[in-house]
Amino acid sequence: MNYFFFKHHYIMSAIDSEVLAAIFMAIKDHKYINVSSINNSASQKLMLLPLKVYISAQNGRHSLLAYDLQSNDIKSLLIHNLADARIQNKVAEDFAYWRDKLNSTEKYMWGVSSKWNSGALEHLEFDICVNKNEMDIVNRLIRERRNGEVIKLDDQHYRYSVDVYDARELSPWVRTFISYICRFDTNNQAALTHFKNDLKQLFYTYDVLGGKRGNI
Repeated sequence: MNYFFFKHHYIMSAIDSEVLAAIFMAIKDHKYINVSSINNSASQKLMLLPLKVYISAQNGRHSLLAYDLQSNDIKSLLIHNLADARIQNKVAEDFAYWRDKLNSTEKYMWGVSSKWNSGALEHLEFDICVNKNEMDIVNRLIRERRNGEVIKLDDQHYRYSVDVYDARELSPWVRTFISYICRFDTNNQAALTHFKNDLKQLFYTYDVLGGKRGNI
């Protein structure tokens, strides 16, 4: 008897199976699809050339990276917001061009943010401090670094650095190392402020530094 094991298996996406099947068939045949994009009860018709499907290991959410004929650029869409997908007959002669363009941007993508349209990169880095018996933290940092780089500074300090299109996308992941981070910096001011506000709220909640919302 054969068994199947899943590390991350989110059955909620089963309701998107019909749309997902159409997307995969369109990718295979290099064809456009006509879909309805539903957001906040408003529906919009889109003509898309599907390029890739991304699946989040954190929440199981499916995202479509596709060339949008109307905006003449690549965009990301949540598949659970798409309905009534219909494959068009004509083969897209420029499929390879848009697929190569997406592939060239992936090394600077952390998630599926559409900020790659600006072409500007944002730098983020942080240092962690660990004890000799906490190498599992360093190993996890290396394992989950994606397109970032981990450098050993000394026996207790390690630095993670990355250049991405949207530094704020890293925030949930960075917070998982919060008790080990001894330095954090990014040229994305919104991401830096967000990180500091998280620390302020943490200190206030757990009565650190007298429970005051002081400057960090």
